[in-house]
Amino acid sequence: DPDMIKWHKEHKVLSKLNNYSFDNKKVNVLNQDAISFMRDTKEKYDIVIIDLVDPTDIQIGRLYSTLMYQGVKSVLKPNGLFTTQSTSSYYTQKTFLSIKKTIESVGFNTLSTQINVPSFGQWGFNIGSLIYSEKELKNKLRQDINQNYKKQLKYVNEDILHSITAFDKNYYKNYDDIEISTQFNLKSSYYYNEQNKRY
Repeated sequence: DPDMIKWHKEHKVLSKLNNYSFDNKKVNVLNQDAISFMRDTKEKYDIVIIDLVDPTDIQIGRLYSTLMYQGVKSVLKPNGLFTTQSTSSYYTQKTFLSIKKTIESVGFNTLSTQINVPSFGQWGFNIGSLIYSEKELKNKLRQDINQNYKKQLKYVNEDILHSITAFDKNYYKNYDDIEISTQFNLKSSYYYNEQNKRY
């Protein structure tokens, strides 16, 4: 990780591509285990953004378990929000739903979203809050984007804002059968590898 950060900071093309973000005084890079960091820190955050690789194995699967989301809960301010990439909502639906259910199992309300990412296909994300309901999160998302970011966005418009929270009426049909992912059963990894065998 430190070498990758150094490369993206110093490489002429890559640093320009990331808009020289590692030179921003607000950025503090910590190369350490996320779960250990959350366990040990006394800091509280307004927002936590989790963008991990998919849960392909045991080590990564831990980062999609109740252990991880309990850590997020411990570092998030009461009115804070967090979001995590949650694999493909289309190709790995069980994994996506297991991540959602696991987040909810530690006390978060969730808003699930999906959008087509040209390099990945249909991709899913979950937003978590300790105080806002799913409906409130949906309204807050639309309101914040419309009021604060609309002019800056090159892709998202009003139609997309409505479509990203839309799932067909059968999408959650088997939700009750989906298991949460713990550090012991790692269901997110199990579902992910089971579903990827088809492709």
